[in-house]
Amino acid sequence: MNRLKQVKRVTQKTNSDFAQMKSTVNDAAKVAKETTRVSNVFGNATTVMNSIDHDFESAIKLTKVDTTFLMTATALQVARQYFLSKMDWTVDKGKRKSDQDAAKGTHGKYVRENRGTEDYSTTISEILTNPVPFDTQNGSKLFHENLGGGKYHRLATLGHDPMMGWIFGTANIATRTVTLANLHSYHVTYGSIGVSRKGDRFSSPAETLTVLDKGLIENVYPLKADNLGILGAAIGKEAVHLKSDIFSKQGIALPGVSLLNMDLAKKLCDYGVDMYNVLRVVGKLSLQALLSLGINVLIGMIHRLFYNKERDGSLELFKVRTQKIIAYSNVLAMESNVVASGVMAVTGHAPMAIENLDLGGMLVTVGQLFYDAKFISRVKEEFLKNGWSKAVLGEKLIIPSQFQ
Repeated sequence: MNRLKQVKRVTQKTNSDFAQMKSTVNDAAKVAKETTRVSNVFGNATTVMNSIDHDFESAIKLTKVDTTFLMTATALQVARQYFLSKMDWTVDKGKRKSDQDAAKGTHGKYVRENRGTEDYSTTISEILTNPVPFDTQNGSKLFHENLGGGKYHRLATLGHDPMMGWIFGTANIATRTVTLANLHSYHVTYGSIGVSRKGDRFSSPAETLTVLDKGLIENVYPLKADNLGILGAAIGKEAVHLKSDIFSKQGIALPGVSLLNMDLAKKLCDYGVDMYNVLRVVGKLSLQALLSLGINVLIGMIHRLFYNKERDGSLELFKVRTQKIIAYSNVLAMESNVVASGVMAVTGHAPMAIENLDLGGMLVTVGQLFYDAKFISRVKEEFLKNGWSKAVLGEKLIIPSQFQ
C-alpha cells in the first residue's frame, strides 16, 4: 500500500514538472517571437512611420458631409465680400459734411462776454460758452506766423492733432492759448478785428512749457475741485471738437505729421489721406475681419454637431477636419476676391477694385492658416507617437518571472 502511494506521488510530481516545463517552453517561444517582431519594427521604422502617416492622412480626409460644409462656408464668405463691397465706403471729400454742419449740435449759443483776459487762466463757464482758442488765425501774421489760411489752419495748430491734441489742445483750452506746430504759443483774447467785427485773436506770445504746466499739471496738483472741473471741461471740449473736425470736409491730419513736416501734411490732406479716411479704412477692415471670423466660428460650431464617435473616431482628428474646412473656405474666397479685383483693375476700374478688395478677410485667412498649421502639426505629432507606441508594444504580453 505504501509502495502504491509512493508511485502515485512520483507520477504526480513528474506530470507537474512536465506541465511546467511545457509552459516555460511556450512562454520562451512567445518572448522570442515578440523580440523578433519588435526587432522587425525597428528595422523597418521608416516603412512603419510612413504607414502611420498614411493612416493619419486618411483619417483627416474630408468626407462628403465635410465637402458640403466647405462649399457652404465658401459661399458665405463670398456673399460677405459682395455685400460689404456694396456698402458706401467713399473717401470723396465732397460727400462729407461741411465744417459748419459737422459742428452743429456740438455747442450751445456762444456768450463771448465770458471770454476772460487774464493770462494762463480760464473758467468752466468760459470753456463751455466759447469756441476753442486754437480755432482762430486772426492776428497771427502780426507775429510772423503763417497758418496757411482757412484750408490749412488745422494742420498748423497742435490742438487739432488727433493724438497730441489731447495734451496741447486740452492745455490750450485750459489756459486760453494756442500752440502751433512749430511749438510757438500765443495768448488769445476776444476783441476788435479790423474796423467792423470782433472775434478771438492772437494777443501776445506765451511760453509753451508754462501752457502745459498751468493747463495740465497745476489743474491736477495741488488737488482742488475747481481745477479738476476746468481740466475736465477742457478735455470734454477737446474731444467734442476733434470729433466734429475729423468728419468734416476739411478733416484733420494724421497724428504727428504736422509737427514733423508741414508740407507733407498739406500734401497728404490734399490727396485725402487724413484721419477721416484712416478711420473709414480701419472700420471697413474691422467689419470685414469680424464677419469673416463670425462665419468661421459658425461653421466650426455646426460641424461639431455632426460628430459621431463610432463613425468619425477620434475627436481630435475630427477637429482637424473642421479646421481644414475653415481654412480651405477662407483661401477659396480670398482667391476669388483677388481674381475679381484684378479683373477690375486691368479693365480700368482701379478705384472699384480697391473698394472691392477684402483686406480684412485676407488678414483673417492668413491668421487661420498659421493657426491651422500649428494645430494640425500638434495633432499629427500626437497621432504618430501613439501609432509608433502601438507598433512597438503590440499586444499586451505578460513576461514570466524567470525571464524578467
